[in-house]
Amino acid sequence: MSAGSSTPARGGSTGVLAFLHLVDDALRLPATPASRWHRAGVTQRTERIVDRAGGVIVLLLAIGWTWSIATAALHPTQGTEPSATAQMAAALTNTDAPTAAYLTDASLSALTGDLRGASGKLRAKIKQEGAAIAADSAAGASLTVAESEASGSAVA
Repeated sequence: MSAGSSTPARGGSTGVLAFLHLVDDALRLPATPASRWHRAGVTQRTERIVDRAGGVIVLLLAIGWTWSIATAALHPTQGTEPSATAQMAAALTNTDAPTAAYLTDASLSALTGDLRGASGKLRAKIKQEGAAIAADSAAGASLTVAESEASGSAVA
């Protein structure tokens, strides 16, 4: 009568050793790459520089934030001038405000077709092709078309 297992163990215990080998293979670090083209990431020196630069930026933002809070507490608004947010909200909800408040007069005039020169004497009207020209549009103005020998026609 034998005191051992009925099947001989190949290479040790049947379950625990195989599990330990599996864990060991999973936790093994990769081999060192042959050249810099096969490596991922940045060098330790570059990482240190980027970490320090990021820390300086965060520190500057924190200082600016703290400074703005401290100066706001020391210099409260006098109440004479409303904030920009309050002005915008009031302009948007005001019933007497013009419907196109964000457009200046010049751009609104350009969109509606009333175009004038710098002196105000010249007025241009843009019309569709083939539209009739009003009789009063040329009050006091003259347009002469003369044929030129060199080019065929000229406008004077």
